[in-house]
Amino acid sequence: MKIAAKVLAGVALIAALWSSTFLYWHVRILRAVRALEEESGHAVFETSDAESTIASAGCRSLPYLVGSLDESKKFEYLYSCSYLLCWQSVHPGILPQESSSELLSTRLDDWCINTKDDAASRRRKCDLMKTWWRSHGGERHQWWRVWTSACAP
Repeated sequence: MKIAAKVLAGVALIAALWSSTFLYWHVRILRAVRALEEESGHAVFETSDAESTIASAGCRSLPYLVGSLDESKKFEYLYSCSYLLCWQSVHPGILPQESSSELLSTRLDDWCINTKDDAASRRRKCDLMKTWWRSHGGERHQWWRVWTSACAP
């Protein structure tokens, strides 16, 4: 009976640790996405606290960013969100910096929303990112792996 109690206590402890880690990141990422949406835009090369939080969350932030994509939102948000999605899909858990990644360059060209994009182009890019997430999201992030910012190998 003592062994069963110890096993049960161990399982309960692991469940509590996993749940608290999941909730910690869930709340942090939701707040960061909301803050990013509310920002009126900042200097192009200045990283906000919200962007830093999303970057440090790594692949954990991908479902939240994809879920928040809506072509009717402010340009500043769509630019930041699409840029972070491109970056975190290639270099999860790393703050945006200089990169010579061919895949990142391609994604930035195809997905990143910029000032030249009209409403149809924004919609197309949002749809591209959502389609990629439905097809390949599981390869980049597994929801149950809350302890890592880089699920993919």
